Amino acid sequence: MDWMHFSSSSVFVKGKFHWTANTHDYNECEVGEIISFGLADENVGKVEQPYYGEGKSISELGVLGGDLGGFSHHLTIGVDVWIMKEYGVKESWTKMCTIEYPKLKRY
Repeated sequence: MDWMHFSSSSVFVKGKFHWTANTHDYNECEVGEIISFGLADENVGKVEQPYYGEGKSISELGVLGGDLGGFSHHLTIGVDVWIMKEYGVKESWTKMCTIEYPKLKRY
């Protein structure tokens, strides 16, 4: 990894701050990550994510019902809403819904 760019905002869930981050490797490949920082132990960690689909990753985080949530944007379709039902368990990520972009008329 050559460098990492963090989002400017974070969410606080389960005693940890969470940010989205993009890592760029030597092949100019960009990979979306979720990074955490625990207040109690002061450890930095990575939250495992599910497969969102080709070229997709979580671009924004939120807290949904006390759980870590994320939003995956699609250029032409809309936004997928994901929630991690059991913190720290990759398989517990669940796609809740897709919010479709409105169909706008072109003039």
